[in-house]
Amino acid sequence: YYEIDSLINYMLDEVREQLSDLKVKIAIPHNLDFSKYYLNIILGNLLENAIYAAVHSSERFLHINIKVEKGIFCLEIINSYDGEIRMEGDRLISNHGIGIQNVKRIIEDMHGELRINTDNNRFRANAFVYLNQ
Repeated sequence: YYEIDSLINYMLDEVREQLSDLKVKIAIPHNLDFSKYYLNIILGNLLENAIYAAVHSSERFLHINIKVEKGIFCLEIINSYDGEIRMEGDRLISNHGIGIQNVKRIIEDMHGELRINTDNNRFRANAFVYLNQ
């Protein structure tokens, strides 16, 4: 899937050397039935936040895993962060872009789910979207 590969390479181009632990794994079919527009919004925003947090943390850890499994598009981004999570009420505030809440709304509009977990200075974003079969 050219768009995913291009976006990830573009976003990582300037920071690749700054990350001490970077892993990217993409295993999706070439004929993926998924809106390229929404995919760029979702991946771009989550990845921008993850890169910023990872580069500005002491551990500099970023893992990206994208796959399609049993008709579900699965995106997982795990990154290190400095231990500070910005909250506004019960809403997580991102550093850049349109915000994680808007990404969550887009994913939910596509009948998917966004799960966010933080533990031991690791930020984990998991997005699941059920594909049209």
